[in-house]
Amino acid sequence: MASFAGFRDGKDYLTRRCRDRGISMTGLSEDIGASHGYAHAIANGVFAASRDMADAIANYFGDNPKIVRILFDLELPPTEEDPEISEIKEIGVSLSKKGRKELLKYAHYLKDQDNDSQYKTGKSS
Repeated sequence: MASFAGFRDGKDYLTRRCRDRGISMTGLSEDIGASHGYAHAIANGVFAASRDMADAIANYFGDNPKIVRILFDLELPPTEEDPEISEIKEIGVSLSKKGRKELLKYAHYLKDQDNDSQYKTGKSS
């Protein structure tokens, strides 16, 4: 889990937000319509949070859903790098394993096409 927005990780986020609200993680789970052990399970890495539930948790506490998604490794934190590279990474993270393999295959294809083009014209970008 990533450190972001003043929280060490998703567990820290849930612990502090529940404490501030005066509820237990079990209470949070039930309030967002999840099984009673859901918050404990995602906080302790028993299983991954779903994007929908991360958004429900953020909405429950009045936080930006992006914060919770980043803390639970559903999105990458913002970087200072090229925005197109960041977007490619965000798309990659959101895909299934099969989808990531297809994206990688296509990226290699584009790279080969770009290299062939540069070779034929003698130019580099």
